[in-house]
Amino acid sequence: MENIPIPAASKGDREAIAQLARRCSELGAAQYQTQTHVQRRLTETFHLDHAAHSETTLNQKASAWWDCSLTELGDALKTSFKLAANPFKNPRTADEWDSYLAEHRATVARQSHELADTEADLNARVYRLFNLTPDEIKLLQREVEH
Repeated sequence: MENIPIPAASKGDREAIAQLARRCSELGAAQYQTQTHVQRRLTETFHLDHAAHSETTLNQKASAWWDCSLTELGDALKTSFKLAANPFKNPRTADEWDSYLAEHRATVARQSHELADTEADLNARVYRLFNLTPDEIKLLQREVEH
């Protein structure tokens, strides 16, 4: 670690980077809160036999509810909680949940977009401090993705 150069950042750069890092943390926490709120609501509503299967949780597909269509989510809930059928095959249930899920999907999408923009701004500031070339930035980004 002693060989890693730490650039001398101005007070303004340090403050801007700190503010962006805090904003990323806030956005990540808000997004997590939105996602887990809906996960809890799904579990409370569709996990009908709480006493017999208290350890039962949402499967991976249902846990990522914001990436699922209503039918996909219903199928995932059926599997998660061993339901007799996809609960959203019932038009009344589908109608009740459709707008709720759409509203929360939009919130997650907005939060994801704002977080990505904020992270990009933070990264760009750090890249400038280290005087990285476009090729070095591409290499770093490629390595971080994996």
